[in-house]
Amino acid sequence: MTTTTTTNRPINDSAPTHSAQLIVYGIIALGSLLFSLKGVFAKLAYGYGSDPIEILTLRMTTALPFFATTWLVIELRRGDFYAQKRLKDTAQLAALGLLGYYASSMLDFIGLQYVSAGLERIILYSYPTMVLLLSAHIFRQHIERSLYIACFLTWAGVALSFVGETSLATNTPSLLLGGGLILLCAFTYALFVVLSGRLLKRISSQHFTSGAMTFSSLFMLSHYSATRGLGSLLEVNTQVLGIGCFLGICGTVIPAYLTTYGLKHAGAARFAVVSSVGPVMTLFAAIWVLGEIPALFHWIGLGLTLFGGLCVVTQKQRHTNAVNS
Repeated sequence: MTTTTTTNRPINDSAPTHSAQLIVYGIIALGSLLFSLKGVFAKLAYGYGSDPIEILTLRMTTALPFFATTWLVIELRRGDFYAQKRLKDTAQLAALGLLGYYASSMLDFIGLQYVSAGLERIILYSYPTMVLLLSAHIFRQHIERSLYIACFLTWAGVALSFVGETSLATNTPSLLLGGGLILLCAFTYALFVVLSGRLLKRISSQHFTSGAMTFSSLFMLSHYSATRGLGSLLEVNTQVLGIGCFLGICGTVIPAYLTTYGLKHAGAARFAVVSSVGPVMTLFAAIWVLGEIPALFHWIGLGLTLFGGLCVVTQKQRHTNAVNS
């Protein structure tokens, strides 16, 4: 005789449907891909005679009106602009914009002059392990043994990719310099993520992204104006100008809001898994756009780095959910 057991479960009419989840995942994947492609198109611009300062200035100048408008609208809706708490939030947005999008981007784009776009993306994806270790040091958080193993896998992947590319390089000192700068970029971005946590508890993610990006754009424009003069932007050739505008809109503004939306609706763990498509597609884009041919060590290194980074994010998220439940 067959017994049918009925389990009483609460019905959640607001739960996302399967198709809605797929849309969110698609948004995350697209945002991650667009962000990841910035290295490929930056190297393409270098081939047309541009340099990191110029292409970053074009990128942030194009993006500034969008971020500044959104940030100002949000600030005006909040009101009481001169309240001490509001001024403190604004000062923190400026500091984080300086660290996370100005300094970090500068290190990344300068380092890209010396390494392949594929290696750059592999090194950058080590940042989740840096976030973990920085959080443990700053906030005295306990790290489980399994997370140390995940960190080891990540760094093994980075080391394999770096050593493999060194064996093929004609200028090893330049490769070491570029790799070191991108590693420092990953560290500054990880520090930015860790320090952003408390501010994100007080303001929305859209407010945070728009404000930090606005300040970083202003820092970049100030840098260029002080060193070269803004008038020299008028002398930029058409190819570089087009790439700079593309990076500003498709490589900065659109993915910034897409990833913010995806992170909010998918959660950190699912976001990390889906966004891993970005580094993978970067290798294919480097083949198509730049003619870079990834070697076997690139693919193995990328696999180890992605696996380790995803383990860090997903296990940390499961631990957080267990504590909050």
